[in-house]
Amino acid sequence: MDGTIYFLHIPKSGGISATRYFEEAAPSEAVCPHKLWDELVSSGPDPRWRVYHGHFGGLLPVWLRAWPTTVSLLRDPTSRTFSHIKHVLRTPSHPFHEMAQGLSVAQYCAHPILSRSVENYQARYLSSLALSRELVAQESSAYAAVQLAFENSMYGQDSAADLLETSCKALEALAAVGVTEKHQTSLRLFSKVTGLPEPKADFLANVAPAGQQTSLNLTADDYAAVQSVTEIDRKLYERGLERFARQCLEHGVAEILPDIEGSRTS
Repeated sequence: MDGTIYFLHIPKSGGISATRYFEEAAPSEAVCPHKLWDELVSSGPDPRWRVYHGHFGGLLPVWLRAWPTTVSLLRDPTSRTFSHIKHVLRTPSHPFHEMAQGLSVAQYCAHPILSRSVENYQARYLSSLALSRELVAQESSAYAAVQLAFENSMYGQDSAADLLETSCKALEALAAVGVTEKHQTSLRLFSKVTGLPEPKADFLANVAPAGQQTSLNLTADDYAAVQSVTEIDRKLYERGLERFARQCLEHGVAEILPDIEGSRTS
């Protein structure tokens, strides 16, 4: 393992099982135990930590003061949205649990607060890398060049076009992108670009146990609402699939390519 590795875990992207891979592939003392900002900012950095995985979005490089080898998983936006809402409804400790009770999926997607957890969520999460890109490893020596670049980057989510452009740039800044629907192959790709050992076992995408599945009783209006709030996520996901396929070819992880087209519509 050479350098610092960061698995940028977008919530409900199947990343919990991916974190198990990183925890098993790297020496235990090299893995940062924190997965949330609440934990990370309350602890001092440990020079032994070389592998980070958690819901830190794109801002971890600023905390590290360096650009790590960063990988992430994208998930079909419709599947991710339903999965997130189910998680909220079945988890009493979730901060949105009470607020979401009795709402349909369409109502959830239209709610002024709840919608923030589903509206183009993957694009927003990933585009936060744009802030770090402008603050870390800047080569310009011009006065306030980094400050100006940072201030300009804050406009990257102002419109749908801006959000798509910024999130796609962030996608290209990743060392590798995987897709939840090709979970095991994604982990093999991650091992190629990070230098970690290949997964020794099948790390299945995290799903709720059978007894904890939550029915959403979906209607046509619910599906339409989800499509409406994930338009940018859908375009980002398509870009992610294309890059995933290219990188699998580049790194000799190519046996999954015939199935890529099926993942687009799953």
